[in-house]
Amino acid sequence: MLDHAARRPTAPALREKEFGIWQTLSWGALAELVRSLAGGLAEAGLKRGEHLVVIGENRPRLYASMLAAQSLGAIPVPLYQDAAAGEFVFPITNAEITLAIVEDQEQVDKMLEVREQCPGLARIWFDDPRGLRNYTEPGLAALDALIATGQAFNAATPGFDWNRYLAQNELPKVQRIVVTTNTSFPKFARIYAETQLATLKAWQAFHLADTASPYLSQRFVDASFDFRNKTLGGQPEQRPRWKRAVAFVDRTIGESAGRLYVTRYFPPEAKAKMDALVADIQTALTARIQELAEGRGKP
Repeated sequence: MLDHAARRPTAPALREKEFGIWQTLSWGALAELVRSLAGGLAEAGLKRGEHLVVIGENRPRLYASMLAAQSLGAIPVPLYQDAAAGEFVFPITNAEITLAIVEDQEQVDKMLEVREQCPGLARIWFDDPRGLRNYTEPGLAALDALIATGQAFNAATPGFDWNRYLAQNELPKVQRIVVTTNTSFPKFARIYAETQLATLKAWQAFHLADTASPYLSQRFVDASFDFRNKTLGGQPEQRPRWKRAVAFVDRTIGESAGRLYVTRYFPPEAKAKMDALVADIQTALTARIQELAEGRGKP
C-alpha cells in the first residue's frame, strides 16, 4: 500500500457506490487514512500480537482499519455481519479481544448485547453514525473520533516523516510512541525542515560518537568523563575499569547473567531445601495465627 501511495498517490485504490454514485479513494488518501487509524488504535492500547474485531459489509474504512491493525503488528478478526450476536461471543473471548470496529447501529447493538459475556470488550467504534445519536454506553464512539486521535499526532510533527525515520533506524514495527511534552514536537520538526542536511549529518555524527564514547578508545573515554562526569557531575576521578565493566554487564544483560549465576550456584537440591524451609515457616506461622485467633496465644 505504501509503495502504491508513493508511486501513484492519485490512482484509485478503492471504490464504493454511495447514493448511486461511485466514490473513489486514492492510494494516497488510503495510506493517510490507515496512518491515522493506526495512530488512534495505538493510542487506544492495541499492541503487537493482539486482536481487533471488525464487523460489517465491504466498506473502505473497515478495510483500512484492518490494514491499520496489521501495521501495528496486531491481528484483525473480521466477523460475518449477518451472524447473530451470540455467535460473536466465542471468537471475541477466545482471542481476548478488547477493541472492536463495526459498521453501523445493527452491529453496535450486537456488541452491546454480548458485552456481559465478553467483559474484556472495552472500546467499540462505529463507521455509520445513523441511529446512534442517543447511545451513551461507555467505550462507544464514532470511527471519526479514532481517526482524529491519530491525525492529532501526525499534525504535531509537520514535515517529519516518521515512517522513514523508524525504518532507517531499523524500527519499522514500533507499536506506540509515548511523549511527555508534546509541545516540543512541532519545534523539532521545524528545526529538521529548516536545517541544512550537512549540519544535520554533522550533528548526528557527533551525537553517535558522544553516545558511544565510554566504550571507545581511551582518548574518547577520558574526554567523555572529563566533561560529563567531572565538569558537569563533580565526580573527582573515574571508577576503576573493572567496576565500570561490572556495571555495564549489570545494566545491559543483568537478568541473563543472573540466570547463569543461579544455574551454576543454586542447584535444584538447594532450591528444594529452601522451598522446604519456607513451607515450615508458613506452617509455623499458620499455627501461631490460629492460636491467636482462638485466644490461646501468648503475646
